[in-house]
Amino acid sequence: MKIKLYFINFLILTVFLLASCTTESKQMMNTVEMRTNTITVFKTNFIEPAVQGPSPLYYKLQSALTNELNKDMVTVNAYPNIVTVNIIDIIFFDKGKFTIKPEGYTLLDKIGKILRDIPQGKVIQIEGHTDDIPIADDPQWKIPNNWSLGSRRAINVALYLIDKFNMDPTRISVLSFSKYRPMAPNNNERNMAKNRRIEIVVLNQNVYQAAEIKEFRQK
Repeated sequence: MKIKLYFINFLILTVFLLASCTTESKQMMNTVEMRTNTITVFKTNFIEPAVQGPSPLYYKLQSALTNELNKDMVTVNAYPNIVTVNIIDIIFFDKGKFTIKPEGYTLLDKIGKILRDIPQGKVIQIEGHTDDIPIADDPQWKIPNNWSLGSRRAINVALYLIDKFNMDPTRISVLSFSKYRPMAPNNNERNMAKNRRIEIVVLNQNVYQAAEIKEFRQK
């Protein structure tokens, strides 16, 4: 009889623990979803009135990255008060990895020399993006999913810029969008290569703060 009671109690405890894990996972995913939706706000609702033409930063990046731009390895875009640099992952990382390759450091040096001189009032957001292919079984103990892959890659880029160029870490944030902000449909290798990328976003601090305030009020 005691054995049966112990077994029943064990089953109840197991069900409780599984339910708790499921609840925590849902809460985490809800938080991530809120954060990703908030970042989208940066490029839409909270953008300030357009300035006259692209900023000097845009032209500096275009000039420094001419070779990479011509090879379709990098794209530089300008929006009102925002400049973005998209870099395909093959420059920085081997497939499914997050360690920066030597040629990746060469490119980051070009970008870092420019970003370290951005004026006060600007902040830098480093985003990790992936395709929709699940992580292979072998490295899953290190990188369980594409959320982790995107974040580890973005973190390594951020740390290099901070360490090499003595950039203020309070002006840098890191995000992972996993597979959920593709530039193109993940229906062929060419498109998937576009989606596997690091995006560096330079924007006004008040734009960033406005989005954070909106997120806080939604909680």
